[in-house]
Amino acid sequence: MLDVRRQKRKRLQVAGFFFQRIFLLQLFFSLVSSVFCLQSFAQYTFTGKVMDSVTFEPLPFVTILYNHSTDGTRTDMDGKFSFTSPSSFIHITISYVGYKTRDTDLTFSDSKTPIKILLQTEDQELEDVTILSGENPANRIIREAVKHSKENDPANLGAYSFSSYNKFLYTADASAAEKVKSGDTTRELMEYLKGNYLMIMESQIETIFKKPGLKKQFVIATKVSGLKDPNFSLDASQLQPFSFYDHFISLVEIDYLNPVSEGSSNLYFFNIDDTTYSGTDTIYHISFKPRKGKTFMSLKGTLFINSRSYAIQHVIAEPFDTAGLAMIVKVEQDYNKPDGIHWFPNQYNTNIHYNNFLKPGLKVFFQGRTYIDSVKINPDIHSNVFDGIGQQIESGAGTRDENYWNTVRPDLLTEKEQNTYHDMDSLGSARHLDTKLRIVTALMLSKFPIGPISIDISNIVKINAKENYRFGIGLMTNEKISKSFTLAGYGGYGLNDHVWKYGANLKLIFSEQYNSTLSFQYTHDYEESGGVDFYHNNFFGNTQKWRNTIINRFDLTDRYSISVTGRNFRFLNFEFSAFEAQKLPAFDYTYHSPQNHEPVSAPFIFTGIKLSCRYAYKEKVVKSFGQNFEAYDPFPVLWFNVTHGMKVLNGQFDYWKFDLKFYYDFPSKRFGETYLQGYAGYATSTLPVSELFSCKGNYTLFGLYSYSNFQTMRVNEFIYDQYAALFWEQDFGSLIFKKGKFRPKVLFSTSAAIGALHDPELHSSILFKQPEKPYTESGLVVNNIVSKKFLGAVRFGIGIGGYYRWGYFILPQWKDNLALKVAFYVSG
Repeated sequence: MLDVRRQKRKRLQVAGFFFQRIFLLQLFFSLVSSVFCLQSFAQYTFTGKVMDSVTFEPLPFVTILYNHSTDGTRTDMDGKFSFTSPSSFIHITISYVGYKTRDTDLTFSDSKTPIKILLQTEDQELEDVTILSGENPANRIIREAVKHSKENDPANLGAYSFSSYNKFLYTADASAAEKVKSGDTTRELMEYLKGNYLMIMESQIETIFKKPGLKKQFVIATKVSGLKDPNFSLDASQLQPFSFYDHFISLVEIDYLNPVSEGSSNLYFFNIDDTTYSGTDTIYHISFKPRKGKTFMSLKGTLFINSRSYAIQHVIAEPFDTAGLAMIVKVEQDYNKPDGIHWFPNQYNTNIHYNNFLKPGLKVFFQGRTYIDSVKINPDIHSNVFDGIGQQIESGAGTRDENYWNTVRPDLLTEKEQNTYHDMDSLGSARHLDTKLRIVTALMLSKFPIGPISIDISNIVKINAKENYRFGIGLMTNEKISKSFTLAGYGGYGLNDHVWKYGANLKLIFSEQYNSTLSFQYTHDYEESGGVDFYHNNFFGNTQKWRNTIINRFDLTDRYSISVTGRNFRFLNFEFSAFEAQKLPAFDYTYHSPQNHEPVSAPFIFTGIKLSCRYAYKEKVVKSFGQNFEAYDPFPVLWFNVTHGMKVLNGQFDYWKFDLKFYYDFPSKRFGETYLQGYAGYATSTLPVSELFSCKGNYTLFGLYSYSNFQTMRVNEFIYDQYAALFWEQDFGSLIFKKGKFRPKVLFSTSAAIGALHDPELHSSILFKQPEKPYTESGLVVNNIVSKKFLGAVRFGIGIGGYYRWGYFILPQWKDNLALKVAFYVSG
C-alpha cells in the first residue's frame, strides 16, 4: 500500500511540476504580452508653460501642433499646456499671433519640473485690407457668430449654477529698483517686491441663476492678506461681463462696443490670423480693431470662433484707445461645454496696470484669475432663493482656515504668495488694519466711530443761503452696542438765522437682508418749501448737495413720524410712514383759504400717510463692508411717492399728492453715453406753497454744475401744483477729441419743464411766475480741460460749461439767460 501511495505521490509530483511549468510559461507569455501592450499603449504626459521671452508673461491660447500634423492642443489662459503622447519623443510646432513660430523637440523626463517654452515677438501691424473681389471672410464668420449669439450666450439658459475660485494679486515692477537712489522709499518697496506681492485676495463663490435675470452669489470664503476677518470680496463679474455676448462690453464700468454685435463689421476691421483644429471643429483666430477714421468706444484683441455653432471659445480684449485712462484693462475669457452641449465660461483673466502709482515711476499691476467648476446646466432652483441681494458674504467666510483653502485652490500657493501672506498678516496685526478698515468704511458712510458711538459727519457743517453756515454735531449708537437698533440725535446752530435745529431717531432693525426696520423720529429743522424727497436716493457723488447751498426758501418744520421700511418683489424698496408736520414758512408768505380767500395763519399743519418706493429691475445689490450697495442698474430706476393728507388729529388739509422720478443711462455705438432723468408731480387740492412743487432751479451766474437741475432757472422762480420735467444729457466723452494728450470730454444737454398752477391768487407776499408755457434750456460742458492722476489710480478733471435759457421764458438781456458752470470729473 505504501508503494502504491508513493507511486501516486510521484505521479502527482510530476503532474504538479508539469502544471507548474505550464503556469510559469503562461505567466511568462502574459508578462511579455503585457510589456508589448504597455509599450503599445504607454502614455507620456508633457506639461509646461509658454511665455514671452522678454517679460516672461504667460501666453494664452498658443497653438501647439504635434509632429508636423494638424493635431494638437492649446495653452490655457495661464499659458499652461498638458498633453499625452504614446512616444517619449515628440516634435512640436508652437505658433501665436505676433510671435515667431517655433519648432522644437521634446523628450519625456521623469522630472516634475514643467517645460518652459519662450516665444520671441515679431513686429506685426494689422492694416486695413482692401478686398478687390469678394468679401473679407472674417466678416462672414463674425456675422455667423452674431447670428448664433442668442443660442450660445449662457445668459439665455433657463438656469445654471457653478462654483468659482478667485485670486487677485497686486504687484509692482521691481526691475527698476537699481535705478532708484539708495535710501529712497520706492527702492525699498521694489526690493521688497522681488520676493513679495503688494496684496493677495482670494474668494470662493457659489453662483446661482434663473431666468429671467435672477442671479445671486454666496461668498463662501474670502481671504485678504493683512486682514483677519475681511467683510468684502471681489470677483471677475465686477470687472468684466459674465459673457462676451452683450451689445456693449463693460470693463471696469466703461462701456465699449462689442465686436460680436449687429453691424460691427462696419466699425471694426477683422482679420483671420490663424486657423486651428480640434477634432472635427475648426477654430478661427480673428483679430479685431476699429477701422481707420471710425470714432467710437472700441476694443482690440482676438476672437477664437469655433465652427460648431460659431460660438466664442476664447476671447482676448482691451481698450483700443487708452490715452487719458488711469488704469489700463485687459480681459480674457475661455469657454467649454461642461455638459457636452452648452457653451459656458470656464475661466476669466483680468489684468490691470497703473502707471506712476503713488509715486512717479512705480508701475502697479493687478492680476485676476477666476476658475469655474461644478457647473450645472438647467438645475431646479426655487425662486424664493432670490431675495434682491445679488451678492452676500456668508457667516464665517472671512475666517476659513488654511486646510479649507487648500481644498479649493486649483494650485498650491507659490513661495512668493506664502511670503506675502506671512509678512502682510504680521503687518496687519501690528498696525491693526482690521480696525482701520472699519473706520475707513464708516467714513465712507459719513460716520466716524468712537467706541460704541459714531459721529455723523454730515451734521458737522451745512451750507445754505438761509443759514449761511450751520455748525453742529450728530451722534448715533453703532454695532458695538447693538445690531438690532440704533439711537441717533443731532443738533446745529445757524450763524445767519440764529436758530437751533435738532432731531432724534430710534430705529429698530428686524432684518438687514430685507431692509426691514421700524423707526420713530422727531425733527425741528428746515425743509425746502416745495421740495421733494425720494426714498433711497442718496449715493456717493450725488451733486444735488451742491444745489442745496443756494436754496433760500425754507419752512421751519416740526415733524413727527413713524415709518416702516422693507424690500419686496426682490427689486422694490419701500417706506410707509404716518406723519404730522407743522410748517412755519421762514420767509414772507401768505396763504389764502380757497373757500373765503381769507389768510390762513401759519404754521400749516399736515397730517397723513405716505408711501415711498424705489424699483430697480434686475439691479445687483452687493453686501460688502457690512452695508448694501447698488452696484449695477441695467434697466431704468423708478422712484414714486404717494401722499394722502387728512383732516385728522391736527391736520388742516385733505389732499392727495403724487411724485415720480426715473433715471436711465445707456451707451450708444457712436455717441457715447446717454443720460435721461425725469420728474413729475401732481397735487389734487389747492395747498400752501410748502406742499407744492418748486421744480429744480439751480441758477447762479458762476457756480458748480449739478446734473438734473435747471442751470438757468432761478431758485423758486416758478410754483407748480402739477408739472413734468425731463433732463437729457449726451456725454460724448473723448470721442470728439481723440488725438494728442489733450483729451477733453464733451457733454451736451437739453432740459425742459411744463406744468400749471391753479388759483395763483391764493399765494401772496412772494414773487413767482406762472408756468403757462414750457421752460427750456440747453448747455455744453467741456470736462477734463485740466486733469491730473491722483496716486496713479484715479484721474481728477476740471471742466467748464455754459447754459443758455431759450424759448418762452427767455429774458430780455442775453446775459441774464446765461449761466457759467465749473464741473468736476472723476474717472478710472
